[in-house]
Parts: sequence; structure tokens; C-alpha cells
Amino acid sequence: MDQTPLAFEFLSGQTYEATGLKTVWVKGGMGGWDKRQATLHITIFADSEMRLEPRISCKGKGTGANILREMQLYDPRVGVKFNPTGYANSDNMVQ
Repeated sequence: MDQTPLAFEFLSGQTYEATGLKTVWVKGGMGGWDKRQATLHITIFADSEMRLEPRISCKGKGTGANILREMQLYDPRVGVKFNPTGYANSDNMVQ
């Protein structure tokens, strides 16, 4: 099993473009996404059998219209759980 931090927006305020250009277009992200955090949990077995779904632990309570609408976009093969920190703890590890 491994866990890795999962950012919702990378390189906030930075762009990739050729040096020397006079105009650089920046795609704006959703407000606050640079502050969102989550942890991705992946379990791999030596025999390559899929026994546990990948899990994302998100920071928050998991309530509200925006969160419920967002959860409809997640792949059904990935479990999404919420906790106050977004980090792995003993409660979500037991789940």
C-alpha cells in the first residue's frame, strides 16, 4: 500500500511557454483549488489481483450541493471519503 498527496491544481501562478514571448495565456483555475488537498491510497498485491479499490481521502465534511455535484464526476471504481484533514488516519484505514 502507498499513499501520495494529491493536489487539485499544480503550479499555481506559473505557466509553460517559450522564453521571449510577449503574450502568455493563462488558464484560470477554480477559486480555492490551489488550497484543496487530498491523499490517494493505492494497494497493489503481488499476484496482481484487484482486491481493494483506490481511495481518495479529501479534506472536509463531504456535504453541500457543490460537493455532491462534484462527486457525480468521480469514477465509480474509486472510493472517496472525507475527513477533517484530508490525510490518512486510523479511521479511514479501517474503512
